Amino acid sequence: MKTEFRKNEGDVVRSLLDGMFYRVLNISEESVTAKPVEEEGIDGKRVFIETPADTIDVNRNVFDELFFVVEKAPATVPGDGTFSISNGMFLKNGNRIETGTLVPVEIMALIPGAVLLTVRSRTEGKLDLFHYDVETDEFHKLTNAKDRIEFVYGYGSVTGFVVTTNEKVEIPADGDNMEEAELVVQSIRFYSDSSWLFATDGSVGAEYYPLVGGRVSFNNADDWQGRTAHVVQFASSDACREVWTIEGRHLWVRDPDNDGERSTVTKIELAYEEGHPYPEISCDRVSFSGTIEKILACKDEDHNSVFVTAEGIVHSNYGHGKRLAIGRDVLEAVEQYPVPISLNFNGSRDTTFIFGNENYGACRVRVIKTRDRGFVTTVEEIS
Repeated sequence: MKTEFRKNEGDVVRSLLDGMFYRVLNISEESVTAKPVEEEGIDGKRVFIETPADTIDVNRNVFDELFFVVEKAPATVPGDGTFSISNGMFLKNGNRIETGTLVPVEIMALIPGAVLLTVRSRTEGKLDLFHYDVETDEFHKLTNAKDRIEFVYGYGSVTGFVVTTNEKVEIPADGDNMEEAELVVQSIRFYSDSSWLFATDGSVGAEYYPLVGGRVSFNNADDWQGRTAHVVQFASSDACREVWTIEGRHLWVRDPDNDGERSTVTKIELAYEEGHPYPEISCDRVSFSGTIEKILACKDEDHNSVFVTAEGIVHSNYGHGKRLAIGRDVLEAVEQYPVPISLNFNGSRDTTFIFGNENYGACRVRVIKTRDRGFVTTVEEIS
């Protein structure tokens, strides 16, 4: 009995008439063009090698009956313009795809063998995120009832989205009064094809902070033993605060009076290893006063950053506690020497930042925490 797979260009098929193998070269509405191939075993693997034999052309309907798929071609990313949405209809090459009660809104990403798109939610005014499998013509829901869905990361079949839900809630104010506040629920979510991989609102526990903000940097680094790390950072200077409702619910709500007072940076690292189907994903956060004016990437194994604010600099030092240097002379130093080189410690109260520039110049910023006069900062060129 033949295997029931939809046939695509690049597939290897076998004839039910003579048992020969063919690679599909082209499929049109009328016919299929295929090239004879031979089966061989190389390094314990089954491979198909092209032969000098001529191609064949077979009626499309006949081909579907007389040939069955033995090896699927790797899924490819749909070409730009292949899929589109118009007047609530999901189209492939201008032809409508049946969506039933789903009302497509926007195509968010194209990945091998699939389309990720937003769909009008059953909750009025909200959006759902769906994965459409091109091969099987099936829709899979990824997340639902969001106010905003933003595509922020794509690599192979792995995608990342910032999803946001906003609603109004009543919280206690002065005395017995109540006031309306905006509930904040925001998360970064990652998927592989239609499978969930990671979410900041479900994986960070006590470190959860609901404001993610927007993507501010991306770094691709080669680590040891062929491991590749993608580092994506998100930053928000919007403010929120923890509250309790009269029903006893613990919530985070927007606090616009304090916007810009502090920044929170969320670093997501996706580490890919050869032979592993999914990346290992980790999350770190750092929060500090002021807003970010510039980000300087560090070339270290922890993929840190130096954030420049109006007051000075903040070294993320992820996992070990941020380090700061404040002052106009510090800002002038990193303007002239914008490449972070190292962060060094002499005990818990003495921190030294080293910066360089493309002319092989370098400077040292040293911060000492004293017992009687707070932080003492010195800046000097290294000569």
